[in-house]
Amino acid sequence: MNRIGCVLAVTIALAAIPALAAKDGGQTSVRLLSADGSSIPAAIVLEKGKTVKLMAAANTDGAPVPVMWSSSQDATVSVTQDAPGRATLTALRDWFDEQPGREPTAIISACAESTCAQIAVTCVVSLSGTWDAVLDGMWRGVLPHSEDRVLVFVQRGREITFDAEPGKTATLRLDGNTIAVSKKGSILTVFSGIIWSRTASEGQFASVYGFTGKWTGKRRP
Repeated sequence: MNRIGCVLAVTIALAAIPALAAKDGGQTSVRLLSADGSSIPAAIVLEKGKTVKLMAAANTDGAPVPVMWSSSQDATVSVTQDAPGRATLTALRDWFDEQPGREPTAIISACAESTCAQIAVTCVVSLSGTWDAVLDGMWRGVLPHSEDRVLVFVQRGREITFDAEPGKTATLRLDGNTIAVSKKGSILTVFSGIIWSRTASEGQFASVYGFTGKWTGKRRP
């Protein structure tokens, strides 16, 4: 059996790379697909508490055959078999559930007879929601500046977006318990920090307008 390694995916976005059978079962083939039948990558990222639906196309000599689903770590990613050939995956753990902190991973298998297809699922912290942030710093290194901001984080896998200003979106990347600006073009040239818990964070910021300093944030219930 060829083991599919856990590649840390940038987002849960489904790429056009098929997850093929992990071992050759002769005339039996198994292929993992998204719920709509499109191809998926060999590894995906899922926020704790979120789900994703998959389907497995399995056949022997062209005839459909039953599929059995399993997780290498049931406590990390659960698998619920839905209709024949379909399953729902749910991320149950994240960085803060591990000691020391790390992003837990599970290998999901869909098997028909002696042939399996696999996908690696990495579980990350869910930061979606409304954050009350305080920005303390300086304007062009001369004038002290402080303001309260309400930031609405929208997360998809590792990618987090929010409006730095109305209509001006900033994009962050989550790695473990750290975040940082991942795309240029935002008014924020720096917005990095440490996620201390699922509801508290702090870091540094800088904008194209000359504001620099520190920020702290708390997520609303």
